[in-house]
Amino acid sequence: MDAGSSAHAQALLELFEETGIPAAELTDFRPGPILELPDACGDCWRVHTFRAGTTRRKLQLNWEHDTYRWVRPQDLPRFDGQVPWLRDVVATTAA
Repeated sequence: MDAGSSAHAQALLELFEETGIPAAELTDFRPGPILELPDACGDCWRVHTFRAGTTRRKLQLNWEHDTYRWVRPQDLPRFDGQVPWLRDVVATTAA
């Protein structure tokens, strides 16, 4: 997180920067659990999870992403190229 930022404010900023969705277009935004997830080097990352909802179908991706696809959480195992911790995070925020 940026110095002096709350997890909530940082999540809203990241969501806007990476998808183009402003807070005003969210139909739901709520915090989930804070996870402690190890990386490949054995370091631990504190991950603040949030659940966000929107009616927007098209995203405006920033330079960090090439493409996107909307999928149901139960369909994630069908897709390759995920970060190792994605399923852990989605499992905590799925309805």
